[in-house]
Amino acid sequence: MNVNVQLQPQEESTHAQFSGPVYTTSGFQQKFGNKTFAIAVKTMIRIGERVKSKGGADYLQVAWVDGEKFWVIDDGINVTCLLPEEY
Repeated sequence: MNVNVQLQPQEESTHAQFSGPVYTTSGFQQKFGNKTFAIAVKTMIRIGERVKSKGGADYLQVAWVDGEKFWVIDDGINVTCLLPEEY
């Protein structure tokens, strides 16, 4: 499944690596349905490129797909994809 995930430019680079297990919230799953897995994978690829080029990333990444905004948070152990209103 082809999805076009866009990341917001980050304000600062920290040392978050986004290397832990990836989870999606129920709201994220309801919003994106059968695209959930593809969106999570594509987002992690994009964040991984950012981490590699900058040596880390801000712990909170803001992304969009199909005009819908979502967040990806690295808490140091897990990575969670969620909708802003679920925070």
